[in-house]
Amino acid sequence: MNEKGRESGQGLVEFALILPILLLTVLLFIYFAQLFNTWSGLQAGAVAGARQASDSGSVVQVETVVRDTLRAHAVDPSDVVVVTTVLNPDGSPKVCWVEPCPVEFGDLVLVEVAKPFEIRALGWRAEGELPASHQVRAQHGAWVP
Repeated sequence: MNEKGRESGQGLVEFALILPILLLTVLLFIYFAQLFNTWSGLQAGAVAGARQASDSGSVVQVETVVRDTLRAHAVDPSDVVVVTTVLNPDGSPKVCWVEPCPVEFGDLVLVEVAKPFEIRALGWRAEGELPASHQVRAQHGAWVP
């Protein structure tokens, strides 16, 4: 066999050795891109929900706004958990005598959004929860002197 035939065979063997590593790298890149897209949608939902509560003075529509925002960002909202907390201006938990708790001028609104995730690749499995949150001070809520 001549030298040219050996070199072409060597290149084929090297490519066959590198191909699985290259494919695994591309697959993991795609998975992490999907996770980042999901987290970005969760963050946008948390911001939209907090802004809704701040502007309207009520936490009633927060979950609906968050889920609509998630749909707009191509994130499935079916298994998303949304928690809205109204805090006093100093950050301490607000004690409310009515449900839902009204958002007053100067209160802090904290919206926390979480979605479980799972990655499976070549017998390897990773799972967890993607969290996102946003806190905003109410500027247009009901003014109670």
